[in-house]
Amino acid sequence: MFVPALFSSLAIRRALLAALLAGTAAAPANAEIRIGASLPLSGDFELLGRQALDAMKVAAANFSGDTVTIVEADDACETQGGQDAAVALQEAAVEIVIGYICTEAADGGLPALKEDALTALVIGARTASLTETAEKNGWKLLRIAPAARHEREAVGAILSRQWRDVPFAIIDDGTLYGRELAEGLRFAAEENGLKPVFVDTFRPQLDNQVALVRRLQKAGATHVFIGGDAADAAVIGADAARLGVPLTLAGGDTFRASPLDVELPEGTLMVSTPDWATTLQANDAAFALQRAGVSADGYALPAHAAVELAAHALHAAHSGGQTLQDALRQGDVATALGVLRFDAIGDLVDNPFRLFIYDRGAFRPVDDTAVSN
Repeated sequence: MFVPALFSSLAIRRALLAALLAGTAAAPANAEIRIGASLPLSGDFELLGRQALDAMKVAAANFSGDTVTIVEADDACETQGGQDAAVALQEAAVEIVIGYICTEAADGGLPALKEDALTALVIGARTASLTETAEKNGWKLLRIAPAARHEREAVGAILSRQWRDVPFAIIDDGTLYGRELAEGLRFAAEENGLKPVFVDTFRPQLDNQVALVRRLQKAGATHVFIGGDAADAAVIGADAARLGVPLTLAGGDTFRASPLDVELPEGTLMVSTPDWATTLQANDAAFALQRAGVSADGYALPAHAAVELAAHALHAAHSGGQTLQDALRQGDVATALGVLRFDAIGDLVDNPFRLFIYDRGAFRPVDDTAVSN
């Protein structure tokens, strides 16, 4: 385990960073930009971390102008790992840190980055408290990943439009995630003058949900939002089909991460983020990854976009006349995820969640289902 003895040399590190920053106004045209990568490079989430790291290196190699160096550190998606990685990246004199797929790593890393006032670009962790408490905690961060509230807001906004003229039910599996999604839809429906015909909490992970399907049928529901996972949706759908009860099911982001042995009913709806590799703004980045033999799955394209944003912002800050924070928020850099704009606390302004429909074994986007901002 990395021992943070270097805190004894904090003054030396700060002097080094001060010297680097002091020289930015007169930085040469082809200066070096040092970007830290705090990612799980071991453990259960290593594949996701490696995909993101490889994409960051491709983005760095393709940046025109300054030389971009990616300095990697393994946070193992753990709190202690996040702290150790942050300290190692500080020692390496990086100017910004990208990563934090897991909330635990961010919880450990962000307080450590505060020592040198380093900015973090979060590509995975969605926990609300990261951005909501950042100012109070003295953290500098922008979140490229959607916040948890984006999913709730999208479920409410999109389905309350889609289901305006149908009898719908709202059920959840009793988990915090399921309840919050269900409540998001219920509140949005009420604001739009809609009322579900049935609201309930069901017992998850059962082999059959016949009794639940019968209650839905009795209530007259034809469309059902499930605050839960794909496995429970598959059981509900199979029982409904066997009983001859026509139900259109819908759920959130967890429907995409369904086990291989789970088959959802045709026509199932899902509110989720796009497969970034299929979006128009990701074309150039996706092709670059393909040419380099790098996967565009997982967090690869968000990581690529984060390097594009960070490199442009650091180049602008080195050129003088603009702080790094202002450059990051300028909103004029075309990245693999499009132009990224951030609100006052550092979350995305534009909600990336859209509606998808399950069609012949895959989720396909439903046109014109953006969330109004």
